[in-house]
Amino acid sequence: MSSKILYFNYSHLYPVTGVGKVVAGFKSESDYESINPFQIKSKSKFLNYVNRIIFHFYYSILLPIFFYLGRYERYIEFNMVKPLFIPTSKVVYFVHDLAFLKNPEHLTGRSLSVRKEFIEALKYNNSCLCNSENTKNDIVKLLKLESKNIYVCLLGFETKLKLNKSELSRFKSRDKRSYLYVGTIEPRKKLYEMLRAFKKSSAKDAELILAGSYGWKNESTINLAKEINNELGYEAVKFTGYISNDELSKLYSCCQYFVYPCDEEGFGIPLLEALYFRIPAFVKYSDVSQEVLGDNAMYLNEFDDFIKVFQGKFDLQIDDDKAIEHLKAFTWDNFNKSLKDGVKKIG
Repeated sequence: MSSKILYFNYSHLYPVTGVGKVVAGFKSESDYESINPFQIKSKSKFLNYVNRIIFHFYYSILLPIFFYLGRYERYIEFNMVKPLFIPTSKVVYFVHDLAFLKNPEHLTGRSLSVRKEFIEALKYNNSCLCNSENTKNDIVKLLKLESKNIYVCLLGFETKLKLNKSELSRFKSRDKRSYLYVGTIEPRKKLYEMLRAFKKSSAKDAELILAGSYGWKNESTINLAKEINNELGYEAVKFTGYISNDELSKLYSCCQYFVYPCDEEGFGIPLLEALYFRIPAFVKYSDVSQEVLGDNAMYLNEFDDFIKVFQGKFDLQIDDDKAIEHLKAFTWDNFNKSLKDGVKKIG
């Protein structure tokens, strides 16, 4: 039996998701090999549908064939699903969060069923990798796994070069106070609740840019944004859809403030990216946001606290030295070492 370990390279999928960013940060060594699915980079709905078909072909058919023909010892699953035809005992699972257990209404029926299969496999193995102490605590509390068998691998972030702040992207207005959110447009991100606060603020000198791919069950959020824009008479709330790293860098460089209403994350890479770009961050308090950002943000206890944020009532500054020191713990090198150590300990 080979001692090599196989994993599916989710960073090759288009558009790149949070899971894809994590896998992109993973650096393979000689004893790790990956399946790299082909994808068509296009915003066309039809081609995105084709991409999903290609993905399922690679994942459901080629993955198990590769695993058995290559006689791999282990398979690492980064996407919180139970892979087909690979024995559960051979899989090392990476857990990002358990938000779907706390709020199952945020998922569609099929997605929830897939997650339940994943949970049963996780319990069977009684071991896993995860992205934060907060996620580890949830696993112990909700799934009753033994703490000693859960290995934390803190994530890193892409250290992009800062762009000139005068180089505004097409999403940024020059005469408005700008707030940026980065992440998927879906219910568990609590964007609807934040937009309600934006509406209550009646701020006519502000704009809110929501940068990220459209997820599911987001109709109410999109409709509320349209309602706000109609009331204010300008595009105060802007959706970018999926954007490239270059465009995302411009937004981080140009926007004045970062806002993050989600209190159900397992980690939150955009929190680190915002700190890297030294953008003052207003964050809905959660244990994991405190773990990721420390005291480098202003934490809000209630969603209505965002009202004063959008009205410009707070003057928040980032301590550069403190930010540099804090970010040292969150590197992909540290992540790789923790992950490989965890895989060895799981055995």
